[in-house]
Amino acid sequence: MGDILLSHRKDTVILMSINSAISKENLTIIEKLSTQEIRDIAKTISVLLSKTFPEHDLKESDLFIAICRLDMYRAKFNDNAKAKYFYKNSSIYFDNDIDIKKIDIISLHECLHYLQEFRDEKDNVVRMGLYNLKNHKGMAINEAAVQYMASVACKKADEPVKYYNMEFSTISPDFYPLQTALLEEMLFFTGSYSLIRSTLFSDDVFKKTFISKTSKKIYSEIENNFEAILEYENTLSKQTEKLANTVNDLKNISKVKKINSIISDLKEVILAKAIETQDLIYKNCFKYEFDNIRNLKDCKKIKYRLFNFRNLLIKTDNYDSFSEFYTSMMLDISNKAYEIKQHGEITPVVENYDLTLIEGKSSPVALFKILIHKIKLIFEEKIRQKDF
Repeated sequence: MGDILLSHRKDTVILMSINSAISKENLTIIEKLSTQEIRDIAKTISVLLSKTFPEHDLKESDLFIAICRLDMYRAKFNDNAKAKYFYKNSSIYFDNDIDIKKIDIISLHECLHYLQEFRDEKDNVVRMGLYNLKNHKGMAINEAAVQYMASVACKKADEPVKYYNMEFSTISPDFYPLQTALLEEMLFFTGSYSLIRSTLFSDDVFKKTFISKTSKKIYSEIENNFEAILEYENTLSKQTEKLANTVNDLKNISKVKKINSIISDLKEVILAKAIETQDLIYKNCFKYEFDNIRNLKDCKKIKYRLFNFRNLLIKTDNYDSFSEFYTSMMLDISNKAYEIKQHGEITPVVENYDLTLIEGKSSPVALFKILIHKIKLIFEEKIRQKDF
């Protein structure tokens, strides 16, 4: 009897802690979705993901069962969010204005967060795709990866946008536009397979693939820049909201000017960070490709890729870094082509590469085991008991 009471008290404390955390999420729960509504959402998403990413051996039935385990609610949000996934109680909250029958990118984004989470033996979430919760690294780049996946699944195409004195194309113009644009620049060099895999299965294949083409230091700098941009954007959003609440107050002219100045500075910092990140990506990745030129075919290929990369560029006033790099690289390629014509193909130096760094498709069996492990954790009765 004492053990039962102790267990009950522990569950009550956990529930109170979860409720307290939810209250800080700027939402008010309206009602829980019915079992049939949850099943309909699970069906839509499981079909969508299994058909969009068949190379990752995603079983529609496994995805359906996993998503059905989610608690889902209608809620009123006090911010601009339309859906939120809360990992502490494995629940997703939809804005009351969302049509539950029509799964959009926002809803899919939050459900992907649920599918990508990886728990340890103590049922603690330790990874969510590219985000390592143990060292708090990779949250921003993971958000971009999830948004990219959701956009691809919803068959979105890149669109041109103007954003804080920058012009670029992105697959997600409404959510994380800058982050997804930068991520697409990275994918130009890695391909999308490793990113989708790491986003779904919480491993380091994408990270190691990019590192193999640059370095650990460069990846870390880019990862940190994604984080910084997101933090600056959040601060900017708060300052913009503050400005909206004071702009009509004639007594606070000085305050309005100060907020406007802060907003202007934040936009400049975001722009600078974005350009810095872009330069890190293409300069280091193209250097890797240049260093691996072996024949005239490689010379032609890298010229073609340099030309095509221009379509992904984030452009702003007086930005000529890529033009200068392009001109210099083209000259270097021409010189290397001349050497190859004079002396023949370049023989690569054989090195002892760590094969785990190279992007490649893992066997379906390996991926199946990962997903089964995820579903096993999801089904643990200590999380929640429920019959379907």
